[in-house]
Amino acid sequence: MEKFKITLYSLIGVALVLGIGWIALPSDTVNKIARKQIEFQNGDYNVTFSQDTIVKIYKIRGGKVTSTDKGYYFFWVENAQGKSKYRQVPIDKTIIEEI
Repeated sequence: MEKFKITLYSLIGVALVLGIGWIALPSDTVNKIARKQIEFQNGDYNVTFSQDTIVKIYKIRGGKVTSTDKGYYFFWVENAQGKSKYRQVPIDKTIIEEI
């Protein structure tokens, strides 16, 4: 029982430290961390770029979407002729959906 209490208190302590650390991070650092979450995910995605009246939807099959701290998503997309084209779109104007 004593060992359980120590473990429970340790877990609560770690959770508090991580929570406080996350709140204390500058927003720029939080944005960089959020961007990195997409980097290693392979799969099927709809990438929607929207700016004013322009809306472009890219379908990615079995690929990945990569981001950097520059503020862009990078990916390869296949066009109607079957050729792959490299695309980059700004993160703040893009929505990524897993299909």
